[in-house]
Amino acid sequence: MRRPPVALLGLALASASGVAAQAVVPAVAPGAGIEACSLLVRCGLSAPPPACTGPLSSGVPGVVYDDERCAEGRRLFAQGLSPVDPLGSRVYRMLGRRYRVVYSVVGEAPISQPRFLYLLDELPLAAKLLSRLQAKDYSAEYLDGPARRRFRGGRKGVLTGEAELIARDPEPGRLTYFGLGTSQVGFWSLRGLALLELEFAPVDAGRRLAYRISVVASPVNAFYDMVMRLGVFKGLVEGRLREVIGDITQAMAKLEGSPPSVLSSPDWTGEEKAKLTALLRLP
Repeated sequence: MRRPPVALLGLALASASGVAAQAVVPAVAPGAGIEACSLLVRCGLSAPPPACTGPLSSGVPGVVYDDERCAEGRRLFAQGLSPVDPLGSRVYRMLGRRYRVVYSVVGEAPISQPRFLYLLDELPLAAKLLSRLQAKDYSAEYLDGPARRRFRGGRKGVLTGEAELIARDPEPGRLTYFGLGTSQVGFWSLRGLALLELEFAPVDAGRRLAYRISVVASPVNAFYDMVMRLGVFKGLVEGRLREVIGDITQAMAKLEGSPPSVLSSPDWTGEEKAKLTALLRLP
């Protein structure tokens, strides 16, 4: 199966690890399309924009606008994601499509919340740390300068794409990413959009992190919807998510276990060594 235009699962992996990948989503006119208009109106997100006429707000055939279907849209709207700006219109249009598959992974990781958040705020450093200590070729770079919300990267031979942090809610801990790219999952090579929500909270006196990773994908038709719901497919996707979390925690354990030898490597610049030292000082 070659590159079906379904949701980007590689983005989900990239976002979860602090690494993501390439391709810019084309802009969509605010409120354009039955997908966005129906989601806005039927989920009660806002008054209908002028472009959302009656027919465009009538609902996508086959979609039931219940609490589960409206959950992400309502949450993002409450966090200030406007449906009339280019990014918001793309997000709401994707969430309003007919087909929807959700992947979810819940677990605990032996890393503190401050260290985890530090790595998510230093994506190029996180990618280099995983590459050096886990022998896997991760990469990441910011695309918007000091704002550091849009980033590109991936893992060689596995995923590549571009993503943007669209919402950050400290209470409860939740980060939401949206983007486009490609990913190799088992026999499938996938390309498309995805929304990822990462929820987290400290446990065990702050020594561990409880997390939930949810990926909302939007298959383009019934066939790909069926494929992406297969148990073997979901197992591959969710296994990849767990693998990325494992890479982060294992790399941190190696760094903490032998910091002098890691920091003395010529692979690191002076600035990177200072950041790694600051990381190790966190509880």
